[in-house]
Amino acid sequence: PDTSTPFAQQATSNGNKRQALAALKKNKLPVLFIHGGKDDFVPTEMSYRNYEACAAPKKLVIIEEAEHAQSYMTDTETCQREIREFLECYNRRGTTTATRAEE
Repeated sequence: PDTSTPFAQQATSNGNKRQALAALKKNKLPVLFIHGGKDDFVPTEMSYRNYEACAAPKKLVIIEEAEHAQSYMTDTETCQREIREFLECYNRRGTTTATRAEE
């Protein structure tokens, strides 16, 4: 990843990674992770790590051809479907009683 800018350096610093992972380990709200498979700014591996750390109900969607912040524009249909299904699942059951199997 390009870490030449101050923002990129901050976003990829170990301290920020640890804070995000710690928060996800405590999280109880459902999380939908959507990440571009060709993201060279925030490595896709970070979403896999965040997904694994998340204690709450969760789903991870990788849009293989998408670059950074382009998942929706690259595959709008998939993103809309995944968001709709995720919201339908957890709005129907409520976030505190959701028992959907992790995918």
